[in-house]
This record gives sequence, C-alpha cells and structure tokens, in this order.
Amino acid sequence: MLCDQCQTITFQTQTQWTGDESSKATSCISNHQPDLQSLQHSASNGCHFCALLWDRLSRPPSRTINHLGRSKPKPPNPESEAVQLYCETSEYGKAPEAMFAYSGHERSVAFEVLELERSLANAVADIDPTTGLSSTGSVSNLTLATTWLNRCLETHKTCQNPIIPSLLPTRVLDVTHISPKLILTDTLILESHTPYLTLSHCWGKQRIITTTLATLAAHQEGIAMSSLSQTFRDAVTITRKMGLKYLWIDSLCIIQDSTSDWESEAAKMGDYYRHSLFTISAAGAEDGSVGCFMQRDARLVRPCALKLKFQATNTGEEKVMKVHVRPRDDTSPFWKRAYSPLDRRGWVMQERLLAPRSLIFESNKLSWMCLEMQASERFPEGRKTEGILVNMGRGDEVLRSVLKGVKVERGVWGSKERERLLELYDRWYDLIRQYSTLELTYESDIFPALSGVAGFVQKATGDGYVAGLWRDDLQRGLLWSVAEPGERLEVWRAPSWSWASVKGGVTFHDFEDPNEDRSWDLDCVAVKGVDVIVPAKERNPFGKVSQGMLHINGYLKLGLALKVEEVDQALRKDEDDDDNIMDTDTVKLVGRFFPDDQESLEGGIFCLPIIFEKGVFYTEDDVIPDEAWTATCLALVPTGDYDIYRRVGLARINDSRWVENERVDLIIV
Repeated sequence: MLCDQCQTITFQTQTQWTGDESSKATSCISNHQPDLQSLQHSASNGCHFCALLWDRLSRPPSRTINHLGRSKPKPPNPESEAVQLYCETSEYGKAPEAMFAYSGHERSVAFEVLELERSLANAVADIDPTTGLSSTGSVSNLTLATTWLNRCLETHKTCQNPIIPSLLPTRVLDVTHISPKLILTDTLILESHTPYLTLSHCWGKQRIITTTLATLAAHQEGIAMSSLSQTFRDAVTITRKMGLKYLWIDSLCIIQDSTSDWESEAAKMGDYYRHSLFTISAAGAEDGSVGCFMQRDARLVRPCALKLKFQATNTGEEKVMKVHVRPRDDTSPFWKRAYSPLDRRGWVMQERLLAPRSLIFESNKLSWMCLEMQASERFPEGRKTEGILVNMGRGDEVLRSVLKGVKVERGVWGSKERERLLELYDRWYDLIRQYSTLELTYESDIFPALSGVAGFVQKATGDGYVAGLWRDDLQRGLLWSVAEPGERLEVWRAPSWSWASVKGGVTFHDFEDPNEDRSWDLDCVAVKGVDVIVPAKERNPFGKVSQGMLHINGYLKLGLALKVEEVDQALRKDEDDDDNIMDTDTVKLVGRFFPDDQESLEGGIFCLPIIFEKGVFYTEDDVIPDEAWTATCLALVPTGDYDIYRRVGLARINDSRWVENERVDLIIV
C-alpha cells in the first residue's frame, strides 16, 4: 500500500531532456511530507515507503555514512524539517542508481534503486495493507523460497551434489500423512535421488517430543501434529508446501535413549545434512515453542515498489518509470542476520557448513544461503556468497571444495599443493576459533558435533585426525591459547594438548602477519607419535576420545610463572613490559606465561619450545626495525608419573639460552 503522496513521486529536474541518449539530468528534487509528524501518520496508516522513511529518519541523527560507495549529496534545503527526496539520473531513460531522503541537516537515508524481475517483485509485494504485517512463513515467502531453490538447482554448478544412495538417513518422517509417520528408509523402495529436508533447531529448555525405545513403535504408526512442538509443526508445513515428502529431525529420527543408535546416527549426521535438498533453519527460535514463522512489519525488510516521474522544469517534458527501492547503509549489509539463538548452538556449525542450501527463518525475515548465492526478502535477487562462515577472515574456497569432496594433495614444501594444504589447515583453525565459543548442552559432544566436517577434511587430505587437530600440522595446531583463563572442566573430554580440553573461546598462533618479516624454525621439537584412544563402543572415528598421549622429543627447561600484577617492577625492562616467567638460575624475566585456567596462574612450569621465530619486527614508524628471537612453548607440569606431563598454558620465551640444554623424550597427556 502507498499513500497518495507516494503513488507517484514527481521529481523536478534542472536539465532539459532532449531525447539525446547522452543527455543527462542532475539535481532531481521532490517534496514529500511537510514534516516528520506527517510522515509518521502516513506510515501508521500502512504506507510502505513512508514506513521505510520513518524507520530511518526517526532514528537519532548520526555521522554521515558513505552510501553506495560514494559521498552523500548535501541536503537541498538543510534548514527545513520537511521530508525531501533527491536523486541524480544517469543516462537518458534509465532509472537513477540511488535516491536520498532528508529531513533537516542531520537526518538522512540512502536508497538503492533497482528493477526486480516479475516473479520476485510479486513475491515481495504481499503485505497486509492495513498493518504491514506478514508472516515469514507466508505463501509468498515460500513461493520466493521455491524461486531461490529452482535457480540454485538449475544454474549453480558449485551447488550440484551427487546423491549417494547409501547416505539416505536411516529414518525419516513421511509428512504426506495427516499424522507424520517415522519410517525406516531401508524398508521402502526409494530411488537414490529421493529428496529430503533436514531441520536445524534449538532444543532449548522446553521439553520436546523425542523418539525413544518406548515410543518408537507408536511413532512408526503416526505422530499427532498436536503433539509436535511449534517448530516441528512449522517444519512439516514447509516440507509439504515445498512439495516434498520426507523430513529428518534429529530428536525424532534418532532413538534418544539408545546409546548405540545415537552413536551410530551421530557419526552419519554430517552426511545427512550434506545430502539433503536443503536445511530448514529455525534461526529465530530459542526453543521448540516459538516455531519457524514470525510475524513482523514486512514493510521494513522488503523492497518497495514506486512509480517515479521526472519532469523537466524548463519544458515540462515527463518521463515515468517503475522501480523498487530499499534502504542501503554500511551498518546493515545484506548478509547480516538478526540476532539468532541458533547461532550460539555448537551443533549448528557443521549443520550450516555441510548443508548445500539453507532456508533460514529469522526473527524478522526469510533468508537463503547456498554455495553460490545469499538472498533474503530484502535482497530477493540474491548476491554472491561471501563466505560459508561468518567472520571467517581470509578466503574459504579451499574449505568449500573440501566439503564437496575435492581432494587436497600434500605436495612438497614450497609447492602450490603444499600451500593449498596449509591454507586448509588455516581454515580449520578459523573454524575452531568460532566453534569453541558456541554452546553445547552436553560437554562431551565437543568432537561429535564437529565430526561430519572433520570426516570431510580427512577424506580430502588422508591426514590423521587426533583430538581436534591434524597429525601433519600438529606443531602449529598445538599453539592454541584461551581468550581468557577460565575454570577447568569438571569432566575430562580431551587430552590437555587439545583445544577441546578447555571450555570457552580459543585462538591460534598467527603465522601470516603482513607487518612482520619472520623466519620460522620447526625443528626444535619432534613429534614421535600420537596415541588417541576412542571408547570401545564408539562408532564414530571422529567422535569422543577416552585418552590421548603425545610422544615428543624436545628441549625442556623449568621456569617460575609469577602473577603479572605481583612482578617486581625492578625486574622489568620498561613500564610496558608484561613478562612474568622468571629464570630461576639468573633471577631474570625471560618471557610471558598465558595460562589455560585460573588454577594455573603461577608456579613452576616446564617450557617446551614448539617453534622458533627469528626476524625483523617493525616499529610503528616502520623505519627502525628490531631484531628479535622468540620461542613459543607449551607450558607443562609433571603429572607425577615419570616423564609424563600435562599442558597448563602457552609460554613465549625471548632468551635463546633456554634451548642450549639437551633434548629429552616426554609424554603429554
């Protein structure tokens, strides 16, 4: 719905149109509402464009943002509180690239002007004319989802995924019945390309229906829709309306009180998501009672259809064009999603990574993501996918290819193959940085919840997976540190040398600082063997571990870790020095200790160098370089058994004399 003022927006131009293709018109101005109060009144009466204007112009004035890659024009009348529109036309007969709205000197908003194909334009036009409300699960939205899916299946080569017959889920829900039935796929004659959907959701604290040994038989006869959580009911509705028959939901398709079934199915979950047609993501729901579908003011997230009239002031000549507009500002990029409870969930990492496509039901809009395209109600035409992980950092092309089954050759040092392999390991560390900050209902799921991704990396490289790290890149993988020392885990879940042995976010040593000219030496330590033992009944080779021993030969020297705030200032080289490891022989500070937990802040530690760094470190003025030598070490304490230690943190030693002693053999557990 548009108000009378917005039915046709007339711009007065300053340059005559002559019909010449090269002719241009500039400074096109249109007077809109007389003041913000009138704008608010029109928005409350249902006008789509006024609602967009009011939403932006009613916000507190802020510093001018560089819209659309260029500077914002000055307000045509900065002293007036009236709402005015401004644009610059491009070539004759073409729509402007941008349009700006002003109210006074400080309040402004930029709009991107675009032309949508008819099917997309119709889908985003379905808005209640009186309230502006629309469900994210509306018919028009599911039509939009079908458009995205068909475009992906028909034109996206990167997204094509050959279905492996043996990787159909063990059980799926058949939603063609009034009461969905749980069926065993091996009891049916199903073709290898049989499509099915998967659901990614938050279990939350609310009790939800599950399949157990006691309910298995009943669920195979049918599950009443009324007994399903709202999220499950919505997922069934989506599956039906998308014209599909089968749906996989973890809590219903895995027997929850059967350890053997859970372990067997958990090992296959990555494949289930990878080979589904797409994953339904209930991103806006913190538990099953909320559901996938949300009511919201759709006017604020969908492009608005407008008719623009350009009128030359000197001749009265007119040009009318139909366009769509949407607000465009750098603080809200098209891929940015609203806060999502699902984003905190540990299991969602591999669900999102492995799913070839995701239909995301957010709290305020519907979104789509596949390997080639990201789209939403706000950007229905879609944009190129920027990355399969939010804040991934550097390019993730190698990780994408691995998740599609492409092998990565080892190569020799210095070769392109080896560089690509190292890039894959770097992407793994990026992934762990994010994953380690997520929440798990059961701490013991730390490896199972990532086992699907680990399986793909192992298949691509042939490398050995050892408690969350990779055997061929173990020295770099050992150099993790915690963001903040926290509490130790009450129940053991990983050897101390693995990042999974601590709770909370971890980061990894950066080997790619462009501001530093370094040379690396990895010969200071030799990994002689790694023994990782999985529980006897564990069916997932990338799942839980029960023991892990790292056999190492290297330098080992005892130091004394002091609390940073208790170090005698007389020992420091300068005020900014934060070293806190003392050489007990010389009583000098030789480095910095980074503890893994609050219980290990001080005391005797054995430092085991993993890597030497020697080179030139540039100062802020980039003129006077400082030569430096640093050893990054594991900080260890004895367990009480001969030559057996456990990790308590990371240490950085800047005294090369610490590696003048003989190398020793030891075990880290």
